[in-house]
Amino acid sequence: MGVKTACIALAAALTLASCHRGAGPTAPRAKTSNPDPVVALDTLALEAANRDFSNGDYLPAARSYEEYLTLVPAGGHRDEALFHLGLIYALPSEAPQDWQRVGNYFRQLATEFPASPLKPTADLILGLRKEVAQLMADDQRQMAESQRLMSENQRQLAESQRLMTENQRLTSETQRLMNETQQLTAETQQLTAETQRLTAESRQLSAESQQREQRIKQLTTELDRLIRIDSERRGR
Repeated sequence: MGVKTACIALAAALTLASCHRGAGPTAPRAKTSNPDPVVALDTLALEAANRDFSNGDYLPAARSYEEYLTLVPAGGHRDEALFHLGLIYALPSEAPQDWQRVGNYFRQLATEFPASPLKPTADLILGLRKEVAQLMADDQRQMAESQRLMSENQRQLAESQRLMTENQRLTSETQRLMNETQQLTAETQQLTAETQRLTAESRQLSAESQQREQRIKQLTTELDRLIRIDSERRGR
């Protein structure tokens, strides 16, 4: 049974119970030698309480029922007074709802009058109230758990967004490093090509230098030969 259904059932039980009308005693409890009929105070209090309760005047009715309970400490119509007092503090009226009082009155009724025809209705009301309270407590726990899960979900969402932002930053940084690497690779290839070109030119210059040295040697040898020939010719 859900909270709404249990509340409806409890309201229906209270409504049906509030339709019960006590017909308090209309005659005195003891005969008197006075020929004029004298109505006892407890009877007057119960009649006033029942009348006010029937008219929906619950606060005056509660005072009269309490007065009756004081005047009649045992027996009589105490079960009716206790039952109506419980209803008064259970119904949403000018008397503030007080379920602790309701439970006290109904449990007192069950203790004093276990065979009272009003006891099953009182037990039903208390049972429905207990079920409503339990369901409301369960709903509050579920709501608290739902709020906790929502908070945890929001925390995880925030963490996910943070990780996504960090991932985007790392991706950008990786892309930047890749671009720098590509640029450095291109520059390295360019430097390698330049080095190869310079090496080739160096080799060519070295070869040309060797050729010049060889030519110089040849010319020097030829010059020496011509000098010797000229010297020999002058010596003759």
